[in-house]
Amino acid sequence: MPEEWPFFYKGEKVFLPVHLVPQASRARIGETREGPHGTKFLTIYVTAPPVDGKANKEAIALLSRHLGLPKKSFHFHKGEFGRYKTLSWDKPSSD
Repeated sequence: MPEEWPFFYKGEKVFLPVHLVPQASRARIGETREGPHGTKFLTIYVTAPPVDGKANKEAIALLSRHLGLPKKSFHFHKGEFGRYKTLSWDKPSSD
C-alpha cells in the first residue's frame, strides 16, 4: 500500500478515507487531498454514476486490483451513500 495514502489501523483492521468522484472521464486512483474538517482523503475517480451502488462497486474493484486483495475484503465503515466515505478491510497477516 503506498505510504502517501491516508490509511490508518485500528486493531486488526485497515481504514482508508476516500473521496469518490463518480462519472469521471476515466477510472483511476488520484491524489490525497484535504477534505472536510481537515481530514485527508484518497481521491478515487470512477466512470460509473452514483446510482444503485455502481460507483462504489467500481471503486472497490479499482482498489482490489491496485492492492491485490479480493473485492469481498472491502467494507464500508461509514459514508456508503456519500462522496466522502471510509473503507475498511482486514489487516494483512505478517507471516
